[in-house]
Amino acid sequence: MERSVLYKKLKRYTNLTPAQLIEKTRVEYAIVILKESDMADDIVAAECGFKTTSCPDQLAKALEEYQN
Repeated sequence: MERSVLYKKLKRYTNLTPAQLIEKTRVEYAIVILKESDMADDIVAAECGFKTTSCPDQLAKALEEYQN
């Protein structure tokens, strides 16, 4: 499957771009971990695939955008 076809199908079925879908999945996973454990925010962010240099900031921003 070509990249452009995949992009269009994802957009049609999820109403999200591939990057948005990946970030949404990461945020949802982070929410589950945060609720079920007492891990530090930076460890959760790194565990969910956010960049390690600014994990807590990225996670906080993503959670804020996700909740709105």
